Amino acid sequence: MSLFASSALLCATVLAGAPKVPPPAAPTVREAIAQLKAERVALPRVELNPALATDATTDYAAQLVQRGALLEAMRILLGVEQRLAGGYGTALLLGTVYERLGNLEKAAAWIAEAIQRNPFSPGTERMRLLALQARLR
Repeated sequence: MSLFASSALLCATVLAGAPKVPPPAAPTVREAIAQLKAERVALPRVELNPALATDATTDYAAQLVQRGALLEAMRILLGVEQRLAGGYGTALLLGTVYERLGNLEKAAAWIAEAIQRNPFSPGTERMRLLALQARLR
């Protein structure tokens, strides 16, 4: 007899002699909610790293800009800027939002602010600022 056949025979013998136990009844929705409430554990308060929170929020705002939700993106970015001023990406995105809304003065100001915050920013931001300043003349 092969090893597989003997294992199968052993399992069948053990299972045949085991008493039949009905599966537990599924709890109702109310019972499940009550059980979850009873098991709720207070989670410790976690302090967010402001740099990471800014990155995630700025990424979300960038997605809104790509979808054309400019006013919502501007509201979020101005909130980030108010709470955690100093982000290069936030300033650059605010410049983009203002440019797409047609407010070239504020767009140029925010892009200049982004360049000031990150002096090693790519030359494209400087070119963009020069183009905006030329359009303002």
